This record gives sequence, structure tokens and C-alpha cells, in this order.
Amino acid sequence: MKTRNRIIVGLLMIGIAIFLVVNLLIIPHKHAKELQYAEDQKEAITHDLDSILKYQNAYLGNASNSINLFNHLPLSEYGTSFQIYSEQLTIEVKYDQSIDEIGEKKTFRSLIYNSTAAFALIGNLQEIRYRFNDTSYTVKRTKIENLYKNFEDILNKAIWKSEVQKKLRDDRYVENRKAIFVKE
Repeated sequence: MKTRNRIIVGLLMIGIAIFLVVNLLIIPHKHAKELQYAEDQKEAITHDLDSILKYQNAYLGNASNSINLFNHLPLSEYGTSFQIYSEQLTIEVKYDQSIDEIGEKKTFRSLIYNSTAAFALIGNLQEIRYRFNDTSYTVKRTKIENLYKNFEDILNKAIWKSEVQKKLRDDRYVENRKAIFVKE
């Protein structure tokens, strides 16, 4: 009986130890990684391309697909609404903040990133209108395509990192590309 009680107590101690390790170490570490990943998705230079590839579509007409794409891109945390103009192959993205509230550098870095992603993932999209509380900008597909040597290969993860994200780290690069967005 003593041996059996020792085995039960030993197994109970092992169970408690495993419970504590899981609840005090593993779960909080996993939760912290998930929070960090969510934060990384808010910035163009750390955004995960794989998280938006599922929204690739040949046509703008798939409204839920297009809207979900923009809801998974940087700046989506600033409250967005959408209008799709199918005849003009245009999407309008409205933000509930002004550029000053978001920050000009972050805004234009994200607009370059978001526009590149949208034009690369939505085959017939020709124009994007970005509306903020204080101003509006329009960008055309040709302006974004001209930023890259091989736009048709831009969704390759290595090319995306080097041609899109790495360049966006340079504030001068972003500043010099602001002109592709036409102020309305």
C-alpha cells in the first residue's frame, strides 16, 4: 500500500508540475508571441505577406475579398469603411483619423505598402482612393508598378522583403515616393 500511495503522490506532483509549467510559462509565452505578431501587422515594415495572400483575386468585384484584404493591412486599426466602384475598377478606403493623428511618415509608408499589396493581389484594380478626415489621395496602378523592376514577381516572399519592406525602412525613399499619391 505504501508503494501505491507513493506512486499516486508522485504522479500527482508530476501532474501539478506540468500544470504549472504549461500555465505559467508556455501559455503566457505563446500569448506574448501572438500579441507581438498582431502589433507587427500594424506596421508596413514588419507586416506578414503570408497573412494577406489568401485575398488574391483576379477581380475587384469580389467585395468581401477586397474589404478583407484592406482589413488585414496596416492602418486598418484606424477604423475603415469602403466603397467599390466596379465600373472604374476603383476602391475607396476611408479612415476615421487625420494624417496628423496617425503621423505622416507612418501614413505614407503604409499607403505605399497597402497600395503595392492591393494592386499585386487584385488583378484588375486600377485606382485606390484613400480618404482621411483632413485630406484625400488617389494612386493609380501604373504609379505603383513603376516603383518596382518586376512587379509581376512582387508576391515572391524574398522579393517582397527586399523590394517593398526593406525600402520602406528608408525615410528618404518614402518621402521621395509621396508624389505618386495625388492629393484631391
